[in-house]
Amino acid sequence: LDRLWSNLAAVESGKSPRLLHSPGNVVGASALVAGTTVGAGVLALPAVTLPSGFFPSTEVLIVCWLYMASSGLLVAETYLNSLMKTGSPSQSILTLARNTLGDAGARLSGSAYAFIHYALLVAYIAQGGALIGEALGTTGLVGSLLFTSVLGGGLLVGTSKQIEQVNNVFVLGVIMSFALLVALGSRAVNPDLLLFSDATTLIAAVPTMFVSLVYHNVIPSICAQLEGDVDKIRKTIIFGTAVPLAMFVVWNAVILGVVDPTIIHDDATDPLQILRSDPRSGGPLFSKAISAFSELAIITSFVGFVIGLRDFYTDLFRKTGGGGELVEESSDLSPSSSSPPSSSSSSSSSS
Repeated sequence: LDRLWSNLAAVESGKSPRLLHSPGNVVGASALVAGTTVGAGVLALPAVTLPSGFFPSTEVLIVCWLYMASSGLLVAETYLNSLMKTGSPSQSILTLARNTLGDAGARLSGSAYAFIHYALLVAYIAQGGALIGEALGTTGLVGSLLFTSVLGGGLLVGTSKQIEQVNNVFVLGVIMSFALLVALGSRAVNPDLLLFSDATTLIAAVPTMFVSLVYHNVIPSICAQLEGDVDKIRKTIIFGTAVPLAMFVVWNAVILGVVDPTIIHDDATDPLQILRSDPRSGGPLFSKAISAFSELAIITSFVGFVIGLRDFYTDLFRKTGGGGELVEESSDLSPSSSSPPSSSSSSSSSS
């Protein structure tokens, strides 16, 4: 089977509504994974990898990526297995935990899931608002209100397709601003500094590497978007996490190729500030590029975590009998043939 069901969207056409097939695509789903993974924390990653050097930290980072990508594939497999039991494509980590760990495990994991999401959303709003306030010459409070009202309002009223398209634009902006950062910062790179190595300090960097590669909260969403298509889901997770990995490695090389680790005497030293002060990196333009990248990275992460939290509450309210679906697309769980259904069908053919 190409997919396990078909996402159908109702479209008004004259007097009778029509149901159009609304399949997800690998590019949009990968952008959601990559955007959720790449937060502003990527800029701070070299601060923990600097003591160990470029090559040892890169090797460990790749191992961490392999683990996180593999665990994401396992979460997707758990989702599909749970779907076979429940018959519902709209389920979150809560249902997956209930089906594998029982009610007690679901309550514990659900509480932790909600707590972490709210904590991160508060951090994103605070930092995103601070950057907006700095750009507009106002306070961080006003910036946070603007950040929440505009971005949160858009996520509230936008359709899934609209949110995906806007998120794709933001992810493109992240990549472009990052490319500018690399182009400016690479002017000051000293290749000899990349040869520095001290593997004994790597253990302290591993937790930060794992946290930098988190995206698992959006896996149920992308599985639903891609209609349970295993091949598309696999490509999305691998490609969507490989892009952030490449960005991390490149940025690691830029910072570690500029900052001499022997001059770092305490944890308070900021390698990024050292690069900012280097005249070869572009000065004010480099600082503006950092601000643009940070804001865009925060926005894409905010979108991913809001989607994950939305699906979590949709699932929770359904289980407690407290409400209906928050998404506008319906699903046909009847087995589909290898060829996709007609792009339009009459309302009388809907199930």
